[in-house]
Amino acid sequence: MITIAIIGLDPFIAERISHDIHARLAKIYATDDILVAASESYLFHDGVDQTDYHAFIQVFAPSKFRLSQDEVAKYLLTLIREHIIHGAIQFHYFEMEDRYATYDELYPRYVTSANAVKVQPIEASKVSDVFQGDIFAEENKKTAKSPKNKNK
Repeated sequence: MITIAIIGLDPFIAERISHDIHARLAKIYATDDILVAASESYLFHDGVDQTDYHAFIQVFAPSKFRLSQDEVAKYLLTLIREHIIHGAIQFHYFEMEDRYATYDELYPRYVTSANAVKVQPIEASKVSDVFQGDIFAEENKKTAKSPKNKNK
């Protein structure tokens, strides 16, 4: 499993980058087992927001992929230049025996456009109207008739 974390870039741009880089990286690494992580993250320098001006990419990969590092770095830095002014990549390698995972064999390994569940939108005519009345009307009548409220 290769994980690429993109920090300091809008997650929607990172999503598009993920789509754009997947096929090429899968070819370079000779594996389809690649995930891109892009949380809502910010970069600051001396208290000033640098988000979308700077981006920082971290690549976490098994050590056997170290030989592809230069090619991957050049490719990612070239591609990300369309979205930022400055960028950096840092590679972190690990041995496979240092990684643990669990997978449910009843489900596909990844959601794809082919296996994603497609939800049908609800037609406007099937949406019930929002109640605009007084939902406490009956309760208010009971309270008004209560002996406790007669003295007020």
